Amino acid sequence: MERKEPTRRLLRDVMALRRIRGMSQTALAADLGVSVRTLQEWEQGRRLPSGVGHALLRQWVETHQSDGD
Repeated sequence: MERKEPTRRLLRDVMALRRIRGMSQTALAADLGVSVRTLQEWEQGRRLPSGVGHALLRQWVETHQSDGD
């Protein structure tokens, strides 16, 4: 369970940033190149992203936290 906490923390950051920016799940899924269903499952905690999915989410957060909005 401890190994999963950084991923869960990342998902909470993604959800918060998505909401702050007024983005829909559809728009974020398109940005990430994943299906809306996959994003929903990640956000709802039914699945955790793989290494590639985790990297995509981390990159998205880093890009959107630092773009000045």
